[in-house]
Amino acid sequence: MARNPIPLIIPCHRVVRSDGHIGNYSLGGPHNKVELLEREGAMPGVLEDLAARHVRVRGNPANGVFCLPTCRRIREASEVIDFRSTTAAEQAGYVACEYCRPHG
Repeated sequence: MARNPIPLIIPCHRVVRSDGHIGNYSLGGPHNKVELLEREGAMPGVLEDLAARHVRVRGNPANGVFCLPTCRRIREASEVIDFRSTTAAEQAGYVACEYCRPHG
């Protein structure tokens, strides 16, 4: 990501670290990444909180689907259940979202 020659065209600011934290950004530092994510409605503060609690996926009990925390479909859910892994979500009877395609 750090070598992306056109970071606003190829939106690497949307990539988060494998532990779920926001991470750095080569185009002006992490504060610029947070600002871009906020402008896109990604709620980086919420994402950092979820990462700190080791939440990797969120389930929607209304439809039995689990999503990545950044998925717009889970953000629209009225109720969510947090899971530390896709395995935990699957063991609880949830299926992966076809839109964001969360994986192990």
